[in-house]
Amino acid sequence: MLLSRKSAIAPYLNQSLIRDWLEYQGDVWGRYGVKLWLLVSLEIWLQVNKLSSS
Repeated sequence: MLLSRKSAIAPYLNQSLIRDWLEYQGDVWGRYGVKLWLLVSLEIWLQVNKLSSS
């Protein structure tokens, strides 16, 4: 969902960083799950609100 070009937050995300998080690289504290959950929640919220405001 986060790596899709059609996602609402794609223009604002560094795709290579997200890919690294999905592969568990680059974060010494290991908080990938929290970061990814927040981004997925934001994406879902944006999609729902985009549809309801149209």
